[in-house]
Amino acid sequence: MKFLIENKNIALLFASIFLFIFILEIFFTKVLNKLPLKFHGLINPRLFALVQSSKNSVIPENYIALVGDSNAAGIGEFYEAQKNNTLDNPGFHSAHFIHQKTRLDVISFGAAGSGSLRGLVAEPINQYLYINSMLAFSLEQPKKILVYFYAGNDLDNNVKKVEYYFKDLYDINQIYHPEYFRNFIEEAIVKNHPLPNSGSVWSNFIFSEFMVGGIKNLYNQYTIEKDTVNNNFFNLKTHNRNLQWDWDLLSEYPVRTFSNIAVIDEKEILLSSRTQTPSIEMSPEQIKLGFYVFEQSLQYLSEFFNKSEVIVIHIPSPLSVYKLVLPKGPLLLQKILSQEGKYETRLKKIQNVGNATCLEIERITNKQNIKFLDITHAFKNAGKKKIIHGRLDFNHLSKSGYELLSDSIIQSFFNGDSIQLGCYSS
Repeated sequence: MKFLIENKNIALLFASIFLFIFILEIFFTKVLNKLPLKFHGLINPRLFALVQSSKNSVIPENYIALVGDSNAAGIGEFYEAQKNNTLDNPGFHSAHFIHQKTRLDVISFGAAGSGSLRGLVAEPINQYLYINSMLAFSLEQPKKILVYFYAGNDLDNNVKKVEYYFKDLYDINQIYHPEYFRNFIEEAIVKNHPLPNSGSVWSNFIFSEFMVGGIKNLYNQYTIEKDTVNNNFFNLKTHNRNLQWDWDLLSEYPVRTFSNIAVIDEKEILLSSRTQTPSIEMSPEQIKLGFYVFEQSLQYLSEFFNKSEVIVIHIPSPLSVYKLVLPKGPLLLQKILSQEGKYETRLKKIQNVGNATCLEIERITNKQNIKFLDITHAFKNAGKKKIIHGRLDFNHLSKSGYELLSDSIIQSFFNGDSIQLGCYSS
């Protein structure tokens, strides 16, 4: 009799535990968008869109989706400051600013370090399908999709990803055949997504997964890449907080440290030598392939999300934003900095390649009958007075940069204001 009572008590204990966990599971799905930013990394990466605070509830309605690389994901020093200084779920990039100023629901499918194949295809499609495979959620297609094309490294990333996934398993001679490339996208990119998609019953236990801890997490996506910070530049900034140019610096640091000097607020300011340019180091064939990958990825995205209006936003590289100059000074020092004209030639190439990149993206969008907005003009106007990128991580936008990006998008597509949508010509 005693044995039966003990077994009954144990069974009752386990039943109580399971009931408690079940209640927590239901409750947790209702408050995902309240989860503190510090803990986003413990959530299944396929559910990142649901924990974002740039919407009125866990499941967005009539919403805008951002797709692309780190600009769409919101990486930058502003994110780092918000994550480290609060137990809230605060805003930190353009999705939040658009939501705050329009009250529209906005989510991001953005993925750091991705080119078009992952940023426009694998990530948004797989996250969307995964969310809809869950028992607790039903997500409609976005009302609008904002495609962030970043001129700083999207073309380069596109070429690298194609070389990694394509060359050993597919016929390189057929790469420019759209149907063949589409099959490659479906087989190698969509179905071969790096995030787990077991489809198991366990995947519906979101709270339990959260408590166990996610190995693949948002923290890894959003942490600023260490190689973007140049040691010489870091040391220089420590002793020259405002980063103002001084000819005496040439005797203290290698000349390569000073490859980017810009006039900002009428002062000559140093930008990191690792600040991204448009694709000035790529060959014409590589650039052609990079654009082709974007074009095919954009078309695949549009066809999959066939109920959504797709809009492409061209974001210039940081060095296309600021007025770069060769400072005037002592002839001998100026000659050292010029490196026999290489400095000036590079500045001209940055301008020309930046302009050509925007025009080609505009041509692709016109071909697919997709709306297009170039942010260059707004960024250049702001860049005359202040830095709109990070002070050490120059390759990602600052708070003011993300806010300017969102303001330009709102003025173009949500307020009905008349502004220039085509490429800015410098």
